[in-house]
Order: sequence, then C-alpha cells, then structure tokens
Amino acid sequence: MSDYPPPQSLIIVGAGMAGIKVAHECLNRNANMKILIIEANDYVGGRMRNFNFEGHTVEMGANWISGLETTFQNPIWKLAKLMKMNGHHVDRNESFFAYDLDGNNVTTCYQKSRIKFETIYQKALKSSKYIQATSDVDAKSFLEEHGWRPNNLIDAHVEYNMLEVWITDNLKQLSVAHNFDPIANDVDLGKDEFFVEDKRGYNCILKDMIKDIVQKGGEIILNNIVECISYRKNNCFVKANDLFQKTQKIYKADAIVCTVSLGVLQNNKIEFLPTLPPWKVKALHEMQMHFFSKVFIKMKPEFTIQKDNFCIISKQRGFLTTWMKYRNSNKNLYMCYLGGQEAKRVETLDSKTLIQEIEQLFSQAFKHMLPNNFDSTIFRPLEIAVTNWSNDSRFCGAYSLYPVHAFQEVPFQDFTRGLSGGINSKEGFITLYFAGEAFDDEFNGWVQGAYRSGEMVAKSILGTMD
Repeated sequence: MSDYPPPQSLIIVGAGMAGIKVAHECLNRNANMKILIIEANDYVGGRMRNFNFEGHTVEMGANWISGLETTFQNPIWKLAKLMKMNGHHVDRNESFFAYDLDGNNVTTCYQKSRIKFETIYQKALKSSKYIQATSDVDAKSFLEEHGWRPNNLIDAHVEYNMLEVWITDNLKQLSVAHNFDPIANDVDLGKDEFFVEDKRGYNCILKDMIKDIVQKGGEIILNNIVECISYRKNNCFVKANDLFQKTQKIYKADAIVCTVSLGVLQNNKIEFLPTLPPWKVKALHEMQMHFFSKVFIKMKPEFTIQKDNFCIISKQRGFLTTWMKYRNSNKNLYMCYLGGQEAKRVETLDSKTLIQEIEQLFSQAFKHMLPNNFDSTIFRPLEIAVTNWSNDSRFCGAYSLYPVHAFQEVPFQDFTRGLSGGINSKEGFITLYFAGEAFDDEFNGWVQGAYRSGEMVAKSILGTMD
C-alpha cells in the first residue's frame, strides 16, 4: 500500500494497450478519478496498427497472439475471444517451402536444419534458466556451447528465421539471461499461436475498454504530439502540439503516466521538467529497440506457391527471406517479415527499388516453375506497401529487446521506477509513472507485456499493490 493518497486527476501520454489499460483499471477501481489520454496519432492502439491493402486489412504492428490455453492464460487471447477475432491458428512446426537462387528445391535440407536447430535450442533453453543477469552470456556463444554451429547458407537462414528475426540484430548481442525465454519472446518453437487477420484490425480488442473509459468520464484526445512533460508536485502538466487545430495546448493533472515507446524516450523526443535524473537515463538505455518490418505485396493470379509459408535462401542472410500468403484473401497477397538491419534497410527503400529487388529474387528462385515462354512480369509485384517503424519519430523502432549484460550494474527497478519530481526523485509522492511493453520484465515486446505493465502501474497509482 502507498503512503500517499492516489491522485485525483491523471494524464496518460499514449493510447496504446498500456495507456488504455491504465485508464481502464483506474476508473474501474475509482470512478471519480479524472483521466485524460493524449495520443499523437489519429487512432487508438499504438503499435496495434493496421491499414487497408488491396481491400484487405493488414497489420503493420502486432499480428500474432501467443500463449493460448495450452501454455498460459494470455489476457490478450481472452480479449480476442470476447471480440470473436478472425484469423487462424498457426504452428511453428508448420513446414516451409524453400528454394535457393538457382531454383533448387532445398526444402528437405531446410527442414533437417530446422529440426537440428530446434533440438539444440530446446536443450539450451533448459540450461538458460540458470543464467542470471550477473553471469549473462550472448545467445550465439550459448547456442554454440550446446552444439549449434551454422556452417552453410541454409543453417544461417534457419537461425535467422527461427530466432534472430524476432528479437535481435545479432545473436552476439542478445542476452540469454533476459531474452532467451521462449514464452516471453516469440521463440517458443512449435507452440500454438493465432495469426490475426480481421477486417476490424487487431486493435479492436480495445473496443470494450475504450467504451468503459468514456462512459466513466475518461477522455481520449488524438492528434496531439506531446512535447514536454512537467512532473513537479503541484505543477504537473503536459504541453502538446495539436495537429488538427495547429495550436499548442497545456493539460494539467496531479500525476502523469508516460506510455510512449522506449525508442521515443531514448531519442529525447519529449522534454522532461525537471530533466530525468542520470540514474533514470542510464536505466532507460540498458535496453534497446528492435527493428522489425513487414512488406506487403500483391502478385498476379498466375503467381502460385505450393505452401502458405516459404523462404528463399539467398547469399545474404535474412535478405527478404521469409514469406507467408494471406489465407483469407482472394487477391493473392503476401507478407514478408524482417528483423534487425535488414528490416531497417527495407524501410528506407523507395517502392520502385523494393519491387525490383523482389522481382529479381522471385525470378531466380521460381523461374523453373514456369514454361520457357512464360511472361517474365509474373514475378513483379503489382502493388507494394512497407511499414516504417524505424523511421517514425513516434516510435523509433518496433519493440524492445535486452542486449547481453543488460541490468548487470543497474537494478531493473530503476528502469520501471516512477519519479517524484523532487530533489530525491526516488522518494516521495510519485508524479511520473512509466508503462509499456518495455516495462514488463517477462513479456517485453508483446502486447500482453503492455497490458501487464499498464495493470501494474494502475495498481501502484491506486495504492492497491499486493
């Protein structure tokens, strides 16, 4: 229990899962609290974001829901079921169709390498639970100790597709102590997951919470970019640039919850008054932002692949390698998902260049599938769209990851700890809280991490912590 009474008014910066959960939890427990949510974008959902591509709703950000009934009770899965979310179950053991750039079918070799990786990875997982932050090692060395030593292009692509694409730019930089847990970081190979493919979008899971918030007097303001946060006691305010009215506005409250992306904080996109103390700045830089991108393409009807999932083994590791077909669309739509520097590279390309890259890649891998007199333009995407998480100043990356040796000298509590705005900012009435996927120590990078973080912060605000 807190020694201080909860604030009567609260400003929440960011209307993603964490921000919405903070507001919903607070108002459920204290309907008299005055809550204002300020969002920079023109939609609610943060990195749960979608758009219409060729008449089909595709997800720019969050797309998979992991941890269904067979593993642990994921609150996001519960929300999805309540909304009767459309999509399909996926199995990480589902076979891939694999070709190299000479048009050779290397699916058998790819599957053998994949099985080998999974076997070694599972062994490594069992021993990783004994690795603490104080004795942290990098994932590449750890896998090598357990027998995984990629010695050809197929092995390298398997390693990238099965692990690296999701959580790191380089396994040499990935923490085993923090980011090797399969449940927490989307590397639970073979477990049941759900791929959201719903015309309402992934963020429709927020619908009921938003309705409750508004009915209980909460307010959500869109198109307001927060430029400054003052968290001094009795002088808490948020200065925002209203993009619609093209004016600057000041919003006041007793306390503030900052739920913006970790990348925004690390890149100093918001001014804090007083400036964040050195210990807090250091803690915020213990983690990194991962680059994860998606490429969406529409192909001619004549372009057909035997499997819904396929990969292309090129000479460059991770180069536009992993593809999947949209099952619920009749428009012949495909998505490629990328991680690390390849994701960042692709997001900098213009559409013409990227179309040329894909056309050349597909023609090399699949030209053998067609007769000699085929139309070569069959490999050219008709339409294309790409995410922009790495270049968007409102996010500065896709989601958080733990580099090796993170929090060896800095306590994790410093990362999540709120600030009082006083001389000793670790003590006193907290006026600035932090929430979001990065601030959950078990499910960072996931929507459920943001949910849990928002729930925890709300309980802290209300003084109802166990």
